[in-house]
Amino acid sequence: MKNQFSQSASLSLLAAFLCLGLTAPAWGQSMLQLVKDEAPRVEPPIVVTANRSATPVDQVGSSISLITAEDLEAKQANVLIDVLRDVPGVSFSRNGGVGSVTSVRIRGAESDQTVVLIDGVKLNDPSQPGGGFNFANLLVGNIDRIEVLRGPQSSLYGSQALGGVINILTREPSEPFAGTVHAEIGELNSATLRAEVSGTVERFRYALAAGVFETDGISALDERAGGRERDPFSNLGLSGKASYEIAPSITAKLSGWWSQSEVGIDGFPAPAFRFADTNEVSETEEEILAAGLDFALLDGLVENSLSVNRTRTDRVNRNPDLSIPTTFLAEGVNERLDYQARFDISKNIQFVAGVDAEQASYSTRSPSSFNPNPRASTASADTLEVYAQGQFTPIEGLTTTLGVRRSEHDRFGEAVTLRGTAAYVFNNGQTIVRATAGEAYKAPSLFQLLSDFGNITLEPEEAFAWDIGAEHRFFDGQLSTALTYFNRETTNQIDFVSCFANNAMFCLGRPFGTYDNIQKTEADGIEASVLADLTDGWRIEAAYTQLDARNRTRSSADFGRKLARRASETYSLDVGYNFAGGHHLSVGLGHVGPSFDNASNTRRLAGYTLISLRGSYALNAQWAVFGRVENASDEAYQTVFQYGSPPREAFFGVRARF
Repeated sequence: MKNQFSQSASLSLLAAFLCLGLTAPAWGQSMLQLVKDEAPRVEPPIVVTANRSATPVDQVGSSISLITAEDLEAKQANVLIDVLRDVPGVSFSRNGGVGSVTSVRIRGAESDQTVVLIDGVKLNDPSQPGGGFNFANLLVGNIDRIEVLRGPQSSLYGSQALGGVINILTREPSEPFAGTVHAEIGELNSATLRAEVSGTVERFRYALAAGVFETDGISALDERAGGRERDPFSNLGLSGKASYEIAPSITAKLSGWWSQSEVGIDGFPAPAFRFADTNEVSETEEEILAAGLDFALLDGLVENSLSVNRTRTDRVNRNPDLSIPTTFLAEGVNERLDYQARFDISKNIQFVAGVDAEQASYSTRSPSSFNPNPRASTASADTLEVYAQGQFTPIEGLTTTLGVRRSEHDRFGEAVTLRGTAAYVFNNGQTIVRATAGEAYKAPSLFQLLSDFGNITLEPEEAFAWDIGAEHRFFDGQLSTALTYFNRETTNQIDFVSCFANNAMFCLGRPFGTYDNIQKTEADGIEASVLADLTDGWRIEAAYTQLDARNRTRSSADFGRKLARRASETYSLDVGYNFAGGHHLSVGLGHVGPSFDNASNTRRLAGYTLISLRGSYALNAQWAVFGRVENASDEAYQTVFQYGSPPREAFFGVRARF
């Protein structure tokens, strides 16, 4: 009964939330005066992630959100998670302050069930427990846009895409020469400096960027739990890309990304082995190298892309207070060869097909006073995948896709995943109905299989999901509302299991714990959004997510309990005003409801609300000053049990374009 009441209350809140758009025709002239009267019809933005090719968003059946460079500038974020968490269906948790291990979840899926791309290059660390990506070191800089694709995407993106895909696209050079400089200082002795240059010289194009970020940080152990010493964070990043048009239909590309960081961490020191302040630090070096060739055949009928890339992540933990200072070393390497072809059979039929070959390898060691030089745990895995997707327009306004991928893993054999989508535009382009159904697959990571905590009997994770939603626009698109329902069932989900006082067979030889398959989990919910561009520079964005993610394994003691760190409700509101002359003011509010920190639901994380205040003033066409206050109400909150989060902080900076 309580759950039914909660669902009823949430639906009532949704109805009120969407009332802004759904009752718009009845507002009369009073509302019409608020909306831009004679605004020209805006063409739908183009996205590339949904179909692995440029597609107008109105023809995309999947749920996708677009974050533009203008959005990033208005929100003044340094850390990418501060922008992603406002996207419907996206949540995060962090083990302390900025720079600490950061997990991002889409629609209640695990963080390692999300594919992360930079300019199409897949980022993941095979030495991480789930083989996923740590968002801690992903800072804002040289980004043109971010596309967040929700729902299983294995037919196009292979293993790991159970929750969705986050694709970060960097700026393309468009002028003979352009550059920006961004500098800011703030509380906790925080400082940021970023610089970017780009240009075109005949058939050669280039873009280079560098950035450094430092802060004294906070104690990873929450002050309310006894944390006293600060855990600082520093990050240095470099990136660049270049392309050369060899011929009108042939372009060679080269890109690279490098990041080096250090963050203080707290742990469980002897003899009490309780969570406490320590002097331990974690050092991380990440790099991406990619080379590619784009070429067209048959007079441009077939567009081809061939690329090779290598990603590497090195991690080292050091504690100067121990007799053996180095406590952990890890290296994860991914090497990929990707080929994709896109061809149009007719105006109403297009195809995308490709081949992906990947080799992942990892190495980890954990030295200690008991074993100062342990043998490294090493392993590798090879995957060969082929995929194809057709896009069809059988009648005017209706766009459908059907995709399939066959994966061959050298440890787990063959897996086939399917996915279909539909988008129907009607009502003179003002209304869009979208629907998606698809499968996803994720092989166990090398760490989960073969590390000191490994379990070689693990089975691959599998998921089936569907969603259906509608978007309606008013006043030539100046006001839009969207509502989507989603559902996902996952079988064999992999989770860490404590072996303390656990006599299960899989715990033999694993005194601290191991990994095991959960028979079944389920997540369903509702996503809603409103976007309004009003007169005189006003812009309002709002998003709401209701999520119910639970263990559905009847034989488990946790059957029916909520999955850890998944809040039932989250919402955000951002109100901004653009003044004449390029000045800007905005206020943002984000709320995360209560959740549980563990599978047994015995540790509760309280809900919290964060308020941000931002402003910028354009001195002229090139120079601007800006400032913001984050967590303006100084909310004390935790996204992971006993780990602290940043207090109220003020920042001030200057930006130049030339």
